[in-house]
Amino acid sequence: MASAWIYQDDHQVKKNGAAKASWYVGWVDPDGKRCCKSCGPGTWGKLQAEKLRKKTESELLTGTYKSQSKKLWKEFRNEYESKVLAGKALRTRLQASVSLDHFERLVKPVKVSSLSATHIAGFIAKRRQERGRRRGDIISPFSVNKDCRHIKAVLAVAVEWGLLNPDAEISHGERTG
Repeated sequence: MASAWIYQDDHQVKKNGAAKASWYVGWVDPDGKRCCKSCGPGTWGKLQAEKLRKKTESELLTGTYKSQSKKLWKEFRNEYESKVLAGKALRTRLQASVSLDHFERLVKPVKVSSLSATHIAGFIAKRRQERGRRRGDIISPFSVNKDCRHIKAVLAVAVEWGLLNPDAEISHGERTG
């Protein structure tokens, strides 16, 4: 049976007293990993912890629990390139790598789980303003679309691997006909 519990850390209680020690919610995720989250001190913290405990417990019981992965973007990119891109054609690997380089340069992602539609929209807006091949030109909308296709494929793999919330609404792209 999946369950969650609330508690106060003994070291914090001894150091700060029971009134100032934070309340925590603890649980074991479906992968068997022990997790916890701080909810703050005092009676307010205890109320928040109780709410989070009920929510987490119901997610564990219904199978809707989504772990908050802390995988860094660099780690994910390395894993993606070695497991997914390695099996693709050479030009596809090169184009995807260039698109990911542009994405990293403009968005500067740190954690995979923190990416959202706002990041994608910001990437598109910044990429659209970049210099094109000729002096005075801006980048072609087709180049922006190509980058978006590669980024969308990468983020779809992140969702598939459970590193990104599928409700993050990440599918932005500008269609140019």
